[in-house]
Amino acid sequence: MAAHRIVWCAAFLASGAGVIHAQVAKTTAPITVSDLRFRASVLADDSTRGRETGSVGDDMAARYIAAEFARLGLEPAGEGGTFFQTVPMEVRAIDWTATTLRMSAATLRPRRDYLPLPSRGNLPWSPTRELRRTETVFGGTIADSTHWIDSATANGRLVVLRVPTALGSRAGFVLNAGIPGRFAGAAGIALVALDVTPTNYVEFLSQPVMRLAAPGTGATDPADMPSLLLLSNNIAQRMFGAAIDSLAVGQFGTRVGGGMAFKRGPTEAPARNVVAILRGSDAARRETYVSISAHHDHVGVAPRAEDHDSLRAYMHAYERFRQASPTLVVTPAQAASIHVNVDSLRRVRPARRDSIFNGADDDISGTIAMLEIAEQFASMNRPRPKRSILFLAHTGEERGLLGSGWYSTHPTVPIDSIVAEIDMDMVGRGAAPDLEGGGDDYLELIGSRRQSTAFGDLIDTLNAKRARPFRINYAYDAHDHPEGDWCRADHYSYARFGIPAAAFSTSYHGDYHQVTDEAEYLDYPHLASIAGFVGDIAATVANLDQRPVLDKPKPANPFARCVQ
Repeated sequence: MAAHRIVWCAAFLASGAGVIHAQVAKTTAPITVSDLRFRASVLADDSTRGRETGSVGDDMAARYIAAEFARLGLEPAGEGGTFFQTVPMEVRAIDWTATTLRMSAATLRPRRDYLPLPSRGNLPWSPTRELRRTETVFGGTIADSTHWIDSATANGRLVVLRVPTALGSRAGFVLNAGIPGRFAGAAGIALVALDVTPTNYVEFLSQPVMRLAAPGTGATDPADMPSLLLLSNNIAQRMFGAAIDSLAVGQFGTRVGGGMAFKRGPTEAPARNVVAILRGSDAARRETYVSISAHHDHVGVAPRAEDHDSLRAYMHAYERFRQASPTLVVTPAQAASIHVNVDSLRRVRPARRDSIFNGADDDISGTIAMLEIAEQFASMNRPRPKRSILFLAHTGEERGLLGSGWYSTHPTVPIDSIVAEIDMDMVGRGAAPDLEGGGDDYLELIGSRRQSTAFGDLIDTLNAKRARPFRINYAYDAHDHPEGDWCRADHYSYARFGIPAAAFSTSYHGDYHQVTDEAEYLDYPHLASIAGFVGDIAATVANLDQRPVLDKPKPANPFARCVQ
């Protein structure tokens, strides 16, 4: 670890105000590779401990961002004249002493036979329905909703769903994408994964997590909800008397009993959004805003260390199989075929044990791009944009869009004064080694025409005028795309209120949500190009005579579950 990073940590921990210190080098006005690299070295460093929402590490990141906004002369737009908006959070943990699950006469073993899962979406862990000799039923495969059992069959039962290989570590995202509308009346939902998930998956899900400590996103917490479980393949086979991949949809199994219990407590540090304004130059338009956002939180520290290089080699091979599948499913045979030549890796360098989820691409890449755009705008010699630019660094994205959800329902500027929202999440990769068809001109765009055709047209027009236009991939914006990305990033918290919103990304890769997502692997020239493009879009929208026209319906209920 470099000396300046150690000094930075000590200085920020000692300074509640988050004043920037002389030991941290200042960046320059233009968007540059060297500035991006420096900012990533600070925010994605091991010292921030994976920036779990509500942790000291994430608070360090928030204070660095606020200090940079102050240095650039931006206007504080948080609470009480500060750059901060506190998102009320608390720690939620499984209460192992009060959590039980029985099948026939046997008491199942937590962590080995089953694991309670957190509730869906933005809702905190709420009291879950007790399983009282509850009948089990096989509901189908989680990725194929067309063949699920119907609501009447699910009601009052424990619905068991098969999880294909590719969804093993993303089951929570699939739950968020809309299972429970069909199964809202179920006593519980149990997921059974067939694949070998990353070795720390169960341990990671067992760790305490952060959730909203108070209502406020507009959603109504139900008094009870279906219990959510991860079941071992062995227990599922005992439950139905046959291998789960041989079951017929609607087949009934043995009864189960028990209940899931959770406990709560305070976070170790505040969970805070960081908000700033570059005030517009036109008196008639400066009270309207173009929002540029990213999230500074990530997922913390793994329960145990992994071999960095062999894990990275395995996960990149796994991701290649996933991308090559039209259904994003990696078969057990494909997963078993991956063999890492550890001896070859050791000839390059010794083993590197790693337990910190640095989240350099997810989403320090978006955060540092936003900071570079802010610095470029704040240093303009020519007139500033006519509308104001609202810079939003969210916390809690990894925990269900909690920070952006809180801001959009507790905005520090009128929510209808935001004329467009541009989010950057995972914009630091996208080269050919990361994905098939990737390159230094690759870019993904989600949502740009979902509410305003004019907004999407403007983005495409600006791209076409670039000396080297980006190859924009709109595939992830499809209404039936299994990743559900329209619902999975902070832009949606604003789109649900009818604000034209676009989410930029450079796609998934083998380091996604692994301890290998580190600053050394970011493609800084590519990231600089994307930051410049987003800055151009924001400036152009800010200078429009009229806000982008809404010609698509916004959600009838902004608090209803998002649908891809």
